[in-house]
Amino acid sequence: MSPNKPLFMYSRNHDGRHWLTTLALPPLQIAPVAANHCRVAYFLATIISSKLSECDNKFPDVLSLSRDDVRAASALIGEPADLEDENSEVKVRLVFEEAASNQLDGVAHDERFLTPRPMDDWEGSYDQWIFTIARQLGINAPAPADKESYQVALAAAVQRVRQKIPDLRQMYLQGMDEWKLRFKVGVINNSNDTVFVWLQPLDWSDEDQVVCMIESEPFDCDNYWMGRILRVPVSNLVDYAISNDAHLIEQGILHQIEEDYGVKLSPH
Repeated sequence: MSPNKPLFMYSRNHDGRHWLTTLALPPLQIAPVAANHCRVAYFLATIISSKLSECDNKFPDVLSLSRDDVRAASALIGEPADLEDENSEVKVRLVFEEAASNQLDGVAHDERFLTPRPMDDWEGSYDQWIFTIARQLGINAPAPADKESYQVALAAAVQRVRQKIPDLRQMYLQGMDEWKLRFKVGVINNSNDTVFVWLQPLDWSDEDQVVCMIESEPFDCDNYWMGRILRVPVSNLVDYAISNDAHLIEQGILHQIEEDYGVKLSPH
């Protein structure tokens, strides 16, 4: 598989569905997918685009994808996948179609995109097909949902993180050697939107609040900045990560919910 990550154009429709197309030639599009399938669409586009780069401009009508392709893409973009099961292969049709979305400026009306579609014997919806082939390839895909499900998924993820707080505090107080604990919290920016920032804990002697330093620069935010010291109630913490300088060993699930729904977060 090609070692180069493809470049993408992206838009989100009014109903929360995601449309991706690569800038490679010919351009590949993933037709608008469910509101919580942005991460999966991005991963599948990466696999297919990289696979097509081996075709020497002779593009097949049907493309076979295997877990070997997933492993290669996982190394390329760092997407975790469950590949312990036996190898599985899926086939997708490749057809040239017009742009599936008109939400992105700069797309010519007559431009056509190589579009992965289910085989002729598929009887379900496009969303269910994306979910099914992702799971067959070992990609951790959520069942398709609409944009209204975001708040429910977000609340469930935050609740799971907060159940870990006592264990994280105990670990922090005992000392973590070369490992670093970080938290994520939401702050209000100049546009009155919530943006997420990463925090480094400095003092957690108080069970109910932790003294932290902001480690990532909040977007469009005058009241919070990288390096500012905050006293944060533990009830405001929404995600965590444990890592050293080279490896991330544990992380909450909020980041995956945000990636699923195409919500941009500050990088860590």
